[in-house]
Amino acid sequence: IFEPRYKKMISWCEENNIGFGICSLIKDDISHIGTYVKIHQVLKRYENDELDIIVKGTGRISVKEISIHPDGYHIGSVEDYSDLIFSVNEDAVDNLKNVFLKLINLVDFKLDNIFWESFERTKLKSFKLAEKSGLTLEQQQEVITLTNENSRINFLIQHLDKLNKEI
Repeated sequence: IFEPRYKKMISWCEENNIGFGICSLIKDDISHIGTYVKIHQVLKRYENDELDIIVKGTGRISVKEISIHPDGYHIGSVEDYSDLIFSVNEDAVDNLKNVFLKLINLVDFKLDNIFWESFERTKLKSFKLAEKSGLTLEQQQEVITLTNENSRINFLIQHLDKLNKEI
């Protein structure tokens, strides 16, 4: 974090133990579906107040209004943005994992045990595999906008199948 406006925002978030929203900027438009994050760890504080941080997403948000804070960063009113369908096709989850494994083996890419332990713990497996699936910003936005885990899984399977064929 190096921009003065974001250093102020992060400082305020730390002081108030509150998170902030992250939304994509695609073709000069701020996406209206984003992720609410909290500061998980400050890795390093520099003498000029710059920061290296790790944030942890706690949920998706729908942005209802956006304005500019006097310090220069965007602020807005948001609502939770949750899945509408909660049943998950476990066969599709297994298929997604297999297609993913095929791709990373094909390119000789190794993921550490921490990734796989996190994958096993997480309820919404699509989000975890999407992290490492080579999605464009637009595709990432589409994934977080989908309100059904099965739809996200199918989207990722199609994406990974396409990559497997291209390699």
